[in-house]
Amino acid sequence: TAPFIQDPPVCCNQSLTISRVLIFAKQEAKRGRPVELGPTEARPPRAWPEERASVARALPVSQPAYQNKAHRLESRRYIRTHTGIGCAYYITYNIMSSETFTVLNDTRPDDTTLPAFMVSTTRGFLPRAEPVVDLPAEFAALESILARMPIQTLDGSPGLLARGMLGETVLNELPDLTWAVEKYAANLPLQNALYRDYSFLASAYLLEPCHLRFVKDGEYGLGREVLPKNIAIPISRCAEIAGFKPFMEYAGSYALFN
Repeated sequence: TAPFIQDPPVCCNQSLTISRVLIFAKQEAKRGRPVELGPTEARPPRAWPEERASVARALPVSQPAYQNKAHRLESRRYIRTHTGIGCAYYITYNIMSSETFTVLNDTRPDDTTLPAFMVSTTRGFLPRAEPVVDLPAEFAALESILARMPIQTLDGSPGLLARGMLGETVLNELPDLTWAVEKYAANLPLQNALYRDYSFLASAYLLEPCHLRFVKDGEYGLGREVLPKNIAIPISRCAEIAGFKPFMEYAGSYALFN
């Protein structure tokens, strides 16, 4: 008898779930073990029998009885099936969180206690306000290096990266400004801006040797292996506050907050 896999519940990330099930079905068909895709008939995993089953089951978290904290926090479930020769297969899929979130009608651009990124009716998934451009005076050393860093600066002159001087400048001129990051910890949009700026500096510092070698012979080679503490500690802290990882992320760094 061909194994039977039900459609996922509507509360699931259906495109991901269905695609994985279809990939599995195609793989089984190539092995001469066809898989039948059937209609939804769901029950919680605790109801699965220990013996071999021919029907795959999925957790119906859309039903109120199963919308408890444990089920919401656990993001992975398994669709279980057995082939005709008794081999077990497992397909993982993600369940969309049933937690709600706020959609802003008023983006409150002057409210620094709210994160920079929130969903709004006027700006969608973009930041609530235009990205912070100028950092506080405590970060003057950071601002100075960033202004001089590009291959070509705003006035058209070669920058630190063009001359291979960024690494030396970072080590000689940039203090550890973690204390200043902490000073403005309550200003979440500013933390996002600090994360953005430190992520650019971290990436440029690590990859400067790659750029210089590429200009010379067309090969990238290896970047620097160590990020100095005057970048590593503050970027780690502002990334933690802003809710990012301490390297270049799409939204908070080079794209949506740039």
